[in-house]
Amino acid sequence: MQLQETERIEFKRSVNERICKTIIAFANGTGGEIYVGIDDFGNVLDLEDIDGDMLKISNYVHDLICPELLQFVHIEPIELEGKRIIAVNVESGDEKPYYLANKGLIPAGVFTRLGPATVPMSRRDIRRMIRETDGDFFDSRHAKVQDLTFTYAESFFKLKGVDFSPERFKALGLYADDGYFSNLALLISDQNPYNLKCATFNDDACTEFLNSLDCDGSILKQFNDAFSFLQSASNLRSYFPSHTRVDVRDYPLYAVREGLLNSIIHRDYDESLYTPTLIKMSRTALSFTSYGDLYHVREKEIFSNVSSARNPRLLALFHRFNEVEAYGSGLPRIQELYEYEKLKATVEVGNFFTLRLPNINTTHNPYLSRTRNDGPGLRGGHEAFDKLNAMGALPTDVKAEYDRECERRAEALRFQRIREAGEARGMSARDAFQHALAAIGMPTMDETEDDAQWADMMGPGAPELREKGGRWIPQTIVDDTAIADEAPGTKRNVRETPVHNTTEDTGRSAIEHLLITFASDKKGFSREEAQEALGAGRDTTLKVINGLVKEGKLEKVGRARATRYRVVG
Repeated sequence: MQLQETERIEFKRSVNERICKTIIAFANGTGGEIYVGIDDFGNVLDLEDIDGDMLKISNYVHDLICPELLQFVHIEPIELEGKRIIAVNVESGDEKPYYLANKGLIPAGVFTRLGPATVPMSRRDIRRMIRETDGDFFDSRHAKVQDLTFTYAESFFKLKGVDFSPERFKALGLYADDGYFSNLALLISDQNPYNLKCATFNDDACTEFLNSLDCDGSILKQFNDAFSFLQSASNLRSYFPSHTRVDVRDYPLYAVREGLLNSIIHRDYDESLYTPTLIKMSRTALSFTSYGDLYHVREKEIFSNVSSARNPRLLALFHRFNEVEAYGSGLPRIQELYEYEKLKATVEVGNFFTLRLPNINTTHNPYLSRTRNDGPGLRGGHEAFDKLNAMGALPTDVKAEYDRECERRAEALRFQRIREAGEARGMSARDAFQHALAAIGMPTMDETEDDAQWADMMGPGAPELREKGGRWIPQTIVDDTAIADEAPGTKRNVRETPVHNTTEDTGRSAIEHLLITFASDKKGFSREEAQEALGAGRDTTLKVINGLVKEGKLEKVGRARATRYRVVG
């Protein structure tokens, strides 16, 4: 046994009437254990009159606590460290709130647990607990306002394909038990008095204001308006770690929608008429704050699949609209999305519940705000992305493409060095080019091919690198480590070895890939430069370049001798 007081464990040196407060607190909560004969420091004492102390506890529970609680309290003697003490097991009661008979249903008579302490329950929580015990939820009670219209709700129901005829009102939960409109009807009506406010800021201190939106009217309209506002405010950032663009939103739209739904569905409407739900988007975070503490869920269970509905009819209604996938699945799914990005959504609990989502793009990039970028450009070539990577500022998908581009750049450099080494050893430009292609696992041409056939093979119409059904496996691959020892005209050192191609861009020929990499490194090139880099003839080089221009991968700048080509984007 761990000798430490917790939310569910309490120590008492001896038996007196004060033990009733702890018993009441456990019965009003999720239950707990009281050990009589252990002091606050965890020291085990030896009780002299076990039977007399057990009888006292039983009498206290029977005489001093209301409603009747004896059936939920179990008292027994146990031995610990060779000493006899008393264990009092208290189960969660079914007629909450329990209270001291001589005090009644006031804070001085009703108790709850707050960590390892027993504290008085607030009047608001006492009222709420009474309603919950009676099955009297806010959204099922008689609405104070009965003159209601449903103009927006009718259009929303029609859009979702849900019948909103008066005959269906009872099944939808829009009537209270007395046949009048319920608070659920009030919430979805045009007269709904509860509102929601959104605001965006360009800094974390929320001093550089950007935009705001006050949402009122039907709760359905508030949901639509707020989601549209947040969707628009969540920037879609385009990264170009290579010639492939990677788009990343500041916040996953699923997480935004679930955070918004959570703040609407689980808000404590009983006490928050003049306290709107607040949604703030700062430079690095999006927070949803709604009135109401945790409802029958422990803080450590928030991101599990445990769920308890404060407004069950409202939750069921959004489930009919297919806006809620499964009860209790929203917050765990949000955490999964952020774990993928090596980030973490957080919550703050108390009288208010706040869910905070980190900005995927700006959290680790101090130069990036919602309106500007004062650091390395997201479209800015290898050096910029090398800096972003060193900062740990690349989102997961961007980092993956960056890593692939680094592999491609290393392969292109290896190709260039092998080709140059071949030419330095007296090989022809074509032989050196072929030699380098084979060394890095690119498809090669047969030595009998003429220039026209070579252009057809290596140009835009070349065979594609296959991602499915296997990768390119050249018939022979030259061992590039032997090229320095290789004299012109001697037999080459070859090995029959499959090569795993590091590029994963399907549909790009070998020459296209090499030429695009060349263009990225040089910030553009002329036809003559490309011809020299490829070791190919004028016509062959132009055919490859024109094919890439036609496909939109390269763009042509300038005219005549000033013509240059650069990578699009």
